[in-house]
Amino acid sequence: MAHEYFHNFNVKRIRPIALGPFDYDKENLTDMLWVSEGLSVYYQDILLVRAGLATRQQYLEKMQNSIARFENAPGRHYQSATESSLNAWGTGSGVGADRSTSISYYDNGAMLGAMLDLKIRNESRNARSLDDVMRGLYRKYYLGKKRGFTDAEFREECESAAGAPLSEVFEYASTTNDVDYAKYFAYAGLEIEVTKQEAPGAYLGINTHTQDGKLVITSVTADSPAQAAGLRAGDQVLEVDGTKATPKALNDLLAARKAGDRIKVQDVEVVLAANTKRVFAIREAVGPNALQAAILKDWMRAGQLKP
Repeated sequence: MAHEYFHNFNVKRIRPIALGPFDYDKENLTDMLWVSEGLSVYYQDILLVRAGLATRQQYLEKMQNSIARFENAPGRHYQSATESSLNAWGTGSGVGADRSTSISYYDNGAMLGAMLDLKIRNESRNARSLDDVMRGLYRKYYLGKKRGFTDAEFREECESAAGAPLSEVFEYASTTNDVDYAKYFAYAGLEIEVTKQEAPGAYLGINTHTQDGKLVITSVTADSPAQAAGLRAGDQVLEVDGTKATPKALNDLLAARKAGDRIKVQDVEVVLAANTKRVFAIREAVGPNALQAAILKDWMRAGQLKP
């Protein structure tokens, strides 16, 4: 319910420029549903804490579960938040219409919202936040310009609030790169513990995106089978085990293999490792510094919403 109420503000008033006024004679596509929907998920939860209707621990538990769902889903290796947004109205939401290669811009957008908020607070010494960005968008674009905002204008508002570049967060939104969650939660004096459990299938250790119909490696995980075999970011993968390389083909291949199996990625032989799923636990660190303590207190404040 809180999510739909928040849409009265985020989307009905402040919105990507593609989302209205609508041209019903053509598609109205945007790669910013992670902002329209994802930030609404972020605020639906954090506002309940600030209103005293949910506890800090309940919020953190929900966030750690969302991170786990995202990180353990195969789609994160193939589709970014912006790609998921743009493909939402296509035939199937995944890469090549395969849902196993898709992500949720709701969950991923909420995580990106938390990271944006914490980064802005840290860079501004807790003087500004994502709240200021949302208010600024309302005043400048809804009240002032009476239109939606572009991708560049949204980023400009965020970086203006932070007083610093936010390249890494926006790169996370537009790529499948591995996310350094610990760095961002540490801004609020929080620690994130990651444990691993055995899972079906095999592990390769690459993230990809599809460019001009070709599978391109965007990043290679450190100490992974892919790194050991010499695969690198930027490599184009045309074949996997003699089959045309697509997100679905690679995903299906890894799901059917086990640790120790050998596969050919292009002309490179890779020895696969055991697949695991990750469990995340977010908790308050012992002895946070003054800025970290202030950010955590203000971020999850109760009954102190600014006008």
